[in-house]
Order: sequence, then structure tokens, then C-alpha cells
Amino acid sequence: MLTALPPPSGRGLHIPNSKIADQWDRADPITHTRMVPQAIEDTEVVFARTVRLLKHWNGTHSKPMCSWNNKALCLGCLDEPMPLVNALRAFFTYAADEIDKGPTPDPAGVAGPIPLNMPRRDVHKQLSTAKEYIDLAIEHEKAGRPLSAQHALHQVLPELVLDADGTQEEAARLVRTILTGGTAASGLGRLTSCPSGTGSRRHGGTRSNFTAAQATDGGWTWAQTAALIVPFIALFGAFLTYALNQRAVRKERRAKTFAEALTAVEEYLEMPYRIRRRPKSSSAVRQQLTDEVSGLLARMAFHQAWLQIEASEVAGPYATLVATARAEAGAQMSLAWQQPPITSDGGMNLCVPYPRDRSNAARATCLEMMRRHL
Repeated sequence: MLTALPPPSGRGLHIPNSKIADQWDRADPITHTRMVPQAIEDTEVVFARTVRLLKHWNGTHSKPMCSWNNKALCLGCLDEPMPLVNALRAFFTYAADEIDKGPTPDPAGVAGPIPLNMPRRDVHKQLSTAKEYIDLAIEHEKAGRPLSAQHALHQVLPELVLDADGTQEEAARLVRTILTGGTAASGLGRLTSCPSGTGSRRHGGTRSNFTAAQATDGGWTWAQTAALIVPFIALFGAFLTYALNQRAVRKERRAKTFAEALTAVEEYLEMPYRIRRRPKSSSAVRQQLTDEVSGLLARMAFHQAWLQIEASEVAGPYATLVATARAEAGAQMSLAWQQPPITSDGGMNLCVPYPRDRSNAARATCLEMMRRHL
């Protein structure tokens, strides 16, 4: 049972919340309880099933959003029956666009925006990545590649969908592409229909006719052999091109992931300077700086979890780098808070930098491991 009080005016109720300064949240749970069952009815239960799938996605991707945020976004994009995979695509497309604009508003229009569990750009990245995998799964399924579709869905719902290897399906696709192009089959048909001889020449005609007759009697010619080899060479070339392209895409994706992970640590190591150079001592400045520190801690935790999925070999050195940076910069931040605010231009030059020897050493180790696994 939850205690709630009606407000002096307007809709909604005041609900206790010890995590905020006012100690009370204003919300309209009665309207919420009407909206959700209505959505379940309108979508023939697709709404409820999608919310359950999103709960699994949220729990296996560092919980970027609370469950109510997922429901609120579903209310904005799911209003009719559809296949579950289409519902997931609709959610991730809509959610990525909405989060890119700002926090999710209360569907009832009473409470304030719904807070996120990590920085908005990181949540937007997770939503966009999930959308890309869902689009890829739908594309593979339409093309008759169920294993490739399953592999893509596994990236979104790793606890519910088993991983699968779609390499053989991709190879088969390349074979079909080459064979249906007509080059190999047409060449073979033309070569086998050619006559075996073209008459005697002035010099050596008898020998040429004899060789052609031998080949015809044997039932197989070098031309026919070449016609069979050509498509296999083309297949190998196409598969090699595909493999190289996939490797380039993977390398680019990993390089971007590694760079963003290192940037989060670098920004955290800069926080002692930002605290030391604060212009004044006020609750607003303290709140701003502590929020920045909390946001950076959340980003580093997100990147740690992401590296466990994307490149598990790098996750260990990165975790060591994060722990070292927190120990080194954390102590420096404590000292920086004890110094008075800087009120003049001359005071902005601190003269002596904060030491970062341990963090630099851990960063070099992590960077070397990242280079090895690009």
C-alpha cells in the first residue's frame, strides 16, 4: 500500500519520494492505469509482450532506462496489432527519435520528465544500435536467412534468443548470386555445343583434327573444365570481398567504441581541474559538478558493460584503467573541493598539474590491448 495525498489544485496525487529534495512526487497513477490496459486491448496484447521483451533488453544492456520510461514510449508508438519484431522496430525507432529530442514526458501530462539512468547520448546510442540489429534481422528473415536473423536478434535479446552462425547462409547467398547471374551457365552451354574440329590446315591439320577427336571421344574438354572453374573463382572472390568488408566494418565499429570509452575516462581525469577552477561556492555549482561526475561514472560503467559484449579481451584492461582513474582522480577531487574558488583570471593557471602517472600507465596498457583487437 502506498500513501498519496491530493494536491491543493489540479490533477494527480502527491506520492512520497525520499530521493528528491521536495520529498514528494506529483503524478497521476489513476490515468496511467487506464492508459496501459487500453493499449494492451488496442494492440491485442502486443503492447504487454513488447514491454516484457524490452525488460529483458534493458536488463542485459546496463539498464539505460527505467521500466516506466519504456512503457511511456510504447504508449506513443504501439496502438494496433502487429508482429512482435515489428513492434520492437517501431519502439526502437520511435524511442531513439524521442530520446534524441529530450527526456520522455509524462503520458498523463502531470509529472515531470522521466529521468534516464545514464547520459542521454549513451541511451540514444543503445536505442539506435538495437534498431539497426532489428532492421537487420527483418532483412535477413525476408531474404530466407533465418540463422543470420537469429544472430542479429541475439544481439538485442541475448538471454531469450540463442546465438547462431550465419556464415554458411551468407556463402550460399553468394553462390546463388553468381549462379543466377547467368555467366557460368551460359558459358558452359556455348562451349559444349562447339564442333570438335574446323577442317585441315596447310601445316599440321591432321594433328589438330586428331587432338579434337580425342577430346570429343573422351566426353570432356579443357574448355568445359575452365567453364566449371570460373564460377568457383568468382565465388571465392565474392566471398573474400565480403569477408574483407565485414572486417573493415567491424574494425571501424570497434575503433569508435574504444575511442568513446577512453574519452569517458579522460573527461573523468579532468574533473579535478574543473572543481579546482570553479568560479564560486554555491549549491548550484556544486550540483552541476557533482552531476557531471555522476554522469561520467555512469558512462564508464556503460562502456565497461559494452566492452564485455563487443570485445571481452579489452574489458579487463579497461576495468583496470577505470579503477585506477577513480582512485587517482577521486583523491584529487577531494583535495580540489577543499581549495577556495578561483575568482580571478590569474588564478586559472594552477602551475602544478595533478599527477596522472598510474592512470597514464593503465591507459597505455589498455590502448595496446585495444590495438591488438581492432
